[in-house]
Amino acid sequence: MFNLKALAASALIAVSSFGAIAPANAAATDCWIVGNHHTASRNAFRCNVNRRINANGHIVWDVTHNQLNGASFTVVFWTDDTADVIFTDGTANVHVPAYTDSDGDQRIVLGDMEFIISI
Repeated sequence: MFNLKALAASALIAVSSFGAIAPANAAATDCWIVGNHHTASRNAFRCNVNRRINANGHIVWDVTHNQLNGASFTVVFWTDDTADVIFTDGTANVHVPAYTDSDGDQRIVLGDMEFIISI
């Protein structure tokens, strides 16, 4: 005899396991700082980027790098070509222009320089 309850339970367990994927750890990627700033360089450097969902349901990017003095910040990119940047050392929280360039990299415009993240 065919057990419909057992089949339904097995299907539910199989489907549920697909949604139980753990969030990714920070991944090393390329970053750049370009523009009129003492840290500017056209050379890429390695940075760690972690994608997560915050309590408000927004996609947030945690970025850490060791270029020069290093930095650690969180950024939220908005659909109106702006971003909120929250520095983890508490120095500043800023709302700035941002955009995706022709290579698909995210650019954060901070005054006369741009911080570029390959995500």
